[in-house]
Amino acid sequence: MYEIIDDPQEHTLYLVLELASHGNLMRKVEKKEMTEETMRKYFRQLILALEYCHKVLNILHRDIKPENILIDNNDNIKLADFGVSLQLS
Repeated sequence: MYEIIDDPQEHTLYLVLELASHGNLMRKVEKKEMTEETMRKYFRQLILALEYCHKVLNILHRDIKPENILIDNNDNIKLADFGVSLQLS
């Protein structure tokens, strides 16, 4: 998330998000578009993202699945949908 814009005159909230132009991981799995090297890359990135969430932010995602792993224009993953996440004390 880059920015949240609250427009009180319009009673509207805008979220400015990064574009995940390559969709989610499930799309790639269904199309069988991944090499073993790509799978390793994504797994490594996922582990680093989870480590950051756990150790730095004290957040448990609680809904890791291919549909919540987005792929950006540079073929890097982005962990998404923290709707059921839990903030640890």
